[in-house]
Amino acid sequence: MFALYVLFLNSNLEVLGGIRGMTGLLWETSLLDPDEGICFRGLSIPECQKLLPAAKPYGKHLLKGLLWLLLAGKVQSKAQVDTLSQELCGRVVVPDYVFKAIDALPVLAHPMTQFAIGVMAL
Repeated sequence: MFALYVLFLNSNLEVLGGIRGMTGLLWETSLLDPDEGICFRGLSIPECQKLLPAAKPYGKHLLKGLLWLLLAGKVQSKAQVDTLSQELCGRVVVPDYVFKAIDALPVLAHPMTQFAIGVMAL
């Protein structure tokens, strides 16, 4: 499925310097095929519509089922997706200390720095 391609040429000094300005990660969860269209973890959109659990029979598939497919690479049952949904709903409250950490940053802090600090504060 994968062929060897040279993506980037980088030196050891760039790596040792913290990989600033370099691509350091390749995460392939989807593929855009010119003939079949987009595939998620090897499944075309029609296959996803057939395999992913739906809220009701013959209804639209649940978005959290697609999330599970992208993150774990597996198609889950409706019961498993419902459990994931309950787990995610139980985590929607952001503690006050996270907002305090973000608010303590300089006004001109880069948005990605704010995001990273917020995630780390969790």
